[in-house]
Amino acid sequence: MARVSKKVSAAQREAENAPHRIWKTAIYARLSDFDDVLRDTESLEVQISYIKDYINHRDDLMLLDVFADKRCTGTNFDRPEFERLLKALQERKIDCIVVKDYCAIIGLNQKDLENQGILA
Repeated sequence: MARVSKKVSAAQREAENAPHRIWKTAIYARLSDFDDVLRDTESLEVQISYIKDYINHRDDLMLLDVFADKRCTGTNFDRPEFERLLKALQERKIDCIVVKDYCAIIGLNQKDLENQGILA
């Protein structure tokens, strides 16, 4: 049986002794459905609840704020909460954003995803 080296690299020692990074985290959720107000609220609540559950299971994420745009298209960035999110990033109030899926930010539809080879 081969012998295992007991030497520890400088990088390994540094990683083991480094303080645990806590990310200043924000949630971003968006819903563009213009049909049913009640469904808008429920869907945003479901997205936010799902993400909060994820964050609560991580010891490196500290939730600081929630940004949610109702009835806003993802095809442009003219969204009040998205603009507030960008400002918080620029001011370094947050350094991590968690979304349920990236379509919340960029607003791709199924055809766009198929064209990019993401969906078949």
